[in-house]
Amino acid sequence: MLKKWMFTFVLLLVLPLNVVAQDIPERPTTAGFVFDYQNVIDDAVEAEINEIAKRLQEEGKMELMIVTVPTIGELEPYEYGMKFFREWGIGDAEKDNGMLIYITTDMGEGNNVVRISTGYGMEGSYPDSETQRLIQTYMKESLKSGDYTSAFANVVEAIRVKEDIDYTWENDGAVIEEMSENTEESEETLFEKITGIFFTIIGILFFLIMAGVALLIAYVVLEGIFRRLQGLFYWIFEAIFRKDIRSKGYIKYLENKKQEQKKNKARKASGLYYDNHYDSSNSSDSYSYGSGDSGGGGSDDRF
Repeated sequence: MLKKWMFTFVLLLVLPLNVVAQDIPERPTTAGFVFDYQNVIDDAVEAEINEIAKRLQEEGKMELMIVTVPTIGELEPYEYGMKFFREWGIGDAEKDNGMLIYITTDMGEGNNVVRISTGYGMEGSYPDSETQRLIQTYMKESLKSGDYTSAFANVVEAIRVKEDIDYTWENDGAVIEEMSENTEESEETLFEKITGIFFTIIGILFFLIMAGVALLIAYVVLEGIFRRLQGLFYWIFEAIFRKDIRSKGYIKYLENKKQEQKKNKARKASGLYYDNHYDSSNSSDSYSYGSGDSGGGGSDDRF
């Protein structure tokens, strides 16, 4: 009886571990970049996605993996993606340029997962905002309608265009052509918006700088004119009434001006000049850059 209870207890402990462990399939020994375990991608389109992924790798852009699985079990989408990266070794070891796009098919409507996971080296070109945009723009609607082929074809085409990979699709042409046009239009619109904002900011800064310079020049010029008129007035008054009515502020201004003239004259005579140049070669400061670890990033959603 005791042995039976012990066996049951151990079984309860081991079963959850098996559920989690079996979620990550072993990496196939066959070459390829698309692993459609659920057989939901059209074979002809799958072959073309493989070809594009191959060219992405050959040109040193990234190692792109496409995977379909039934479920991710008890894991979170991020954890599942990271397990794939670790166990499959996605991406170049030095560049850490892997990208994994996976979906689930058997978790139920509204609970199925689509995720794009990236290696640390990809986060410059594909930050979380960009991977989320790829999911929302090119995948989610097709996934919700069960069209897995178009979802993967569209997102891979978007990546192809972004990475400037030369390829012409032979299958699923209507979807790809329309999506490609929308991609180019959206990229042009985004570029125009960013350019417009950039030049607007530059224009405002230029206006403020020029306005500040104009005010400074006006102040200097007006102060000089005011002091000359003030001096002329004092001179006329003293010439007529034989009385010095100059203010203390004006007298101090004249004294400061004479002292500054004497200093400038002395500097020129002695050959002394001020040099504010900073020689970086004499600096003891130094900077070192460490190599980053593969933290990884990405985005996911449910459909």
